[in-house]
Amino acid sequence: MSSIQSGIQPTQELLNLVNSDTSIIQITIENEQLIPKRSLNGSLGDVAKLLDQICFILFKDKDWFLFQYVPDGSLVRDKMMYASSKQALLKGIGENRIAEFIYATTPAELTEEGIDKHLVSQSAKPLTDSEREKIKIDLQQASSAIGMSTRSTNTAGISFPLTQKAIDALKGKIVLLRIENETTDLLSVEESMEFNHKGPFFLYSNSPKHTPIKSRMLYAASRQTILQQLEEIVGKIEKRFEGDSVDEISLEEVVVEKPKAFSRPAKPGRK
Repeated sequence: MSSIQSGIQPTQELLNLVNSDTSIIQITIENEQLIPKRSLNGSLGDVAKLLDQICFILFKDKDWFLFQYVPDGSLVRDKMMYASSKQALLKGIGENRIAEFIYATTPAELTEEGIDKHLVSQSAKPLTDSEREKIKIDLQQASSAIGMSTRSTNTAGISFPLTQKAIDALKGKIVLLRIENETTDLLSVEESMEFNHKGPFFLYSNSPKHTPIKSRMLYAASRQTILQQLEEIVGKIEKRFEGDSVDEISLEEVVVEKPKAFSRPAKPGRK
């Protein structure tokens, strides 16, 4: 069933601004039109300066990201009007130009930390066919490799096949992998560190904050399928350390296997 459309359209002034060097645009509805209310050049941290009312925000981080900001206390009429105008805005801008859409009710959701949480939560959900196709197109445009392609799976996320070099290196003590040219390739192998873990473990960290949001999206979306590929090669991964930043994971936690607490046997006759 198609969504209800408001008939509200973006102005030419807004479309011209989208095609300029401006990186942040606040879009509001006035006189039954989507207009650029305010705009500025800056980073994601500057988006908060424009969150003074219900609005759309266009943010450019190599690609455009569309935020729909609906603060608590917004009038029901306004909520309905903005919700029914989103599709017209996407169509006017060009939906293929929008890397991600995020709905937010608080400024905290549109910070670096808030968006990373959104990306991690999205990675647990199955991608739609259109999302899979869009990511595939993005990869093909960004890659200079020939004859490589992403492999879709029936699980949540997308899959970047492990290269043979990465597979061969999995016997190493520390294997660093990265997504490149539509595959999960070997970055480096560390043999110098000693570990007390008896079995293989999986250490995941999201991309650094300064990397483009699209890169963080790809790593979050492929995390689960890469883990599944690793388990097919090295066996069951008993322990995982996951975080949005390497700062959340201590070296002691990784290299030291804490002994299990002694469990006193139950007395005879007691369950």
